[in-house]
Amino acid sequence: LDYVVSEYNWWNTLTLPEVVQLYAKENDTAIASSLIMYGSFTPPWCNTWDPSGATSNCMDIKSELTIWDTGILHQMIVNLNISATVSYWGPLGMRQYAFAKASQQRPFIFKSIYIPEDFLGPTHPLARVTFHPYTQECYLNNTASLMGYGSVNCDFRSQNPRKIGRTDMLETFRDSAFYDFSLLMRRFELDEATIDRLWVASNTTYSDEYETACEFLKANYTLWTGWIENTYVEPSYVTFEMSTAKATAVYVLSGLGLGLIATVFALLLIYRKHPMIQGMSMNYSILCLLGLALTIGSASLFMDSDPNKHVCSAQLWIPTMGLNIALSALGAKTWRIYRIFTSATPIDPMMLTDSYLLRIAA
Repeated sequence: LDYVVSEYNWWNTLTLPEVVQLYAKENDTAIASSLIMYGSFTPPWCNTWDPSGATSNCMDIKSELTIWDTGILHQMIVNLNISATVSYWGPLGMRQYAFAKASQQRPFIFKSIYIPEDFLGPTHPLARVTFHPYTQECYLNNTASLMGYGSVNCDFRSQNPRKIGRTDMLETFRDSAFYDFSLLMRRFELDEATIDRLWVASNTTYSDEYETACEFLKANYTLWTGWIENTYVEPSYVTFEMSTAKATAVYVLSGLGLGLIATVFALLLIYRKHPMIQGMSMNYSILCLLGLALTIGSASLFMDSDPNKHVCSAQLWIPTMGLNIALSALGAKTWRIYRIFTSATPIDPMMLTDSYLLRIAA
């Protein structure tokens, strides 16, 4: 067995009757009785795994959770006709199972998403089982079925890296809020041996990976301080304030402008029958006055030193709308005069109605 494990670790090893029986007849009753098994998989040609090994005719592969690489191992067992069952013990349970078997110097097989070579220490080296190399065709019909249905019969594919930042965050300028973060991402570097030691520590010395990372940072202060900088300076916000005298002047001028507009509007109504007023388009004259009134009146919106979102929105739209109304009406009136005096053939002014000009203004 030592020769097989160290020298011939191709998956066909797991089909040899002697190897299958060696693993199948292991008595793990004492270990299994103190742990919780969360699930299992048994192919049709295997008996249900028996911890005592009395009725087992297939080896049992220990793993953590069914949600990790869901159904992959089951499909490989079925498609390659491997005499193996699978039992799931959770991350902590599988760790305890592995160390218990190692302490007894007994053979066992387990599958995890990542296992360093020195997981069980220097006295218990691991031997990895090699399957067919990963291909896209192999995973083309990966159903993730826990019943073993699917096309997977090759090695596990590489894990996709987790996205932790967009490109525009990592390639930013010094004055950006993300500049220090981009420096950390570019400088962060851990060699594989350190990563393996951290993984082993998270499964042996500490309760989880977060505690492991915290203790690593405490113990390696000089390593990670070179990764970070604190160059970001928070922008200073300037509050707009206007003195009482200036605010009063703005209100007075706005009032005078609105008063003048109201006077002109009243005169237009009084003398609306006058030929000159009729000839200058009463409707568009009123539109001009309305636009000017909105523009001048919007000055009061800028007197608030602490405006809410509604006032801020009004500051953007009301002056613009007022100016557009006034200039559009004035442009329509000017265009009518232009058409009357520049046309090659005489044009009846009555043909250029207000509704026609409204389409031009719009």
